[in-house]
Amino acid sequence: MLNNIYFKKTVGIILLAGCSKGFNGSNSRLPSVMSPQKIPPVVQEPIVAGNGGLYSGFGALSGPTADGIVKRIQNGLEKNVNPMTGNFATVLNQVRGNLPKTPDPTQATGFDQVQLLVYAACSDLTTGATPLMQSKYSVPTTGTVAANKAVLIAAGKKMLDQYTAGLATQGNAAGQINGALGVLVDRIASVATNTTKMAFMGVCIAANTAGSSMTGY
Repeated sequence: MLNNIYFKKTVGIILLAGCSKGFNGSNSRLPSVMSPQKIPPVVQEPIVAGNGGLYSGFGALSGPTADGIVKRIQNGLEKNVNPMTGNFATVLNQVRGNLPKTPDPTQATGFDQVQLLVYAACSDLTTGATPLMQSKYSVPTTGTVAANKAVLIAAGKKMLDQYTAGLATQGNAAGQINGALGVLVDRIASVATNTTKMAFMGVCIAANTAGSSMTGY
């Protein structure tokens, strides 16, 4: 539609110029009003970030602030955690004042606190007789880390999918993500005393710290 409007406006200007000066034949030049130096310069609209912020040198690049980070973690974990209850609430009350306060990535501080908050949220998935890590993410609380490698990787990819509109399992980077999570699980499994619950925490923290801290347009 915008292209159509631009076309009509351009044609209108040419016709108006032709009518006002008169055309002297099919090979006549356009009147002086259409000369390049007389055409008003095109003003390019700035790229606006999702929250309306503009950051010099970064286009519309912006990052989440405290409330955005909390919502992202909730969405990443499919509303299986609640910032009003459990470890998530306890740690949020402690670190909220330290979380990023500006969406400008060149000025924001406090992203180091995000991992603590994610740790708390992930830990809420591991409590209870039948923890959510099992009922929602199909990761058993028994068995070795190596034996549960496939379901652990699947859980991490499912979480990343929530932040990336499914690109963790369907996009061009799906293979890389699968490999990265596989390396993480293998490293955890290399220590004999590490449990599947610990491995789930590692995968959950990695996926949700990355997802909740992303900057974008």
